[in-house]
Amino acid sequence: KINAFFKKEMKEDNIKKGKSMFEMQAKVKNMNLTKLMKPEYLEEAFDRYSLSSIDDMYASIGYGALTANQILTKLTNLYNEDHADEIRDSKSKELKTIKNDGEISVKGYGSLFTKLAKCCNPIPGDNIIGYVSRGNGVTVHLATCPSIKNYEFERLIECTWHNNDGKSFIGSLSVLAEDNGGLIASISKKLNDEKISIAGMVAKKLPDNKASIHLQLNVKRKEDLDHVIAKLEQLSYVFSVSRLS
Repeated sequence: KINAFFKKEMKEDNIKKGKSMFEMQAKVKNMNLTKLMKPEYLEEAFDRYSLSSIDDMYASIGYGALTANQILTKLTNLYNEDHADEIRDSKSKELKTIKNDGEISVKGYGSLFTKLAKCCNPIPGDNIIGYVSRGNGVTVHLATCPSIKNYEFERLIECTWHNNDGKSFIGSLSVLAEDNGGLIASISKKLNDEKISIAGMVAKKLPDNKASIHLQLNVKRKEDLDHVIAKLEQLSYVFSVSRLS
């Protein structure tokens, strides 16, 4: 009853607030509302969420019954279903204009210009997936990267590692260990013994005589990083080692 009261008494405010939230979310996601807000798409969205009008939709967003992202996702899916062939042709044309790179093979297109996502730092041997950026090639993510769930599904494309040629990649690790006074020197020596060079290191003292160390290592493939993890875990003063995105 309280919710019903506020919904009724504050409807005008909620409409303004909801419209602003809706338009802002569309802007953040770079969505074209002119294309998405066709009567037939809106009607299906209204049916899906039991809405009676555009104002009802804005009000529902304004007082929190729905999120702007829910509506936008529904409208986007409807638009994509309606323009599947056009989107596929556009993506194909866009990819054909991208110059060859050779490091990663993009399914259906061979070797294209690609760049590795900084949010997850994939390295050869990882399962990966590509995202066709608008005018900026293919960005390659870990297949498990949380970021990809926010991307347009139809712009995701299957990728595999193709040709490394001995290039180094940054692999990041988090180490939790006993703060024994010579921790940094000990770990540095161990990495040197394994012929792994350090690109960066940040250490932090923790309670209970513990320390955390974030390592950035130059490696050529996932197997190298797995090998380092196994070697560090064997050290008596190391509690745990895990990979960092």
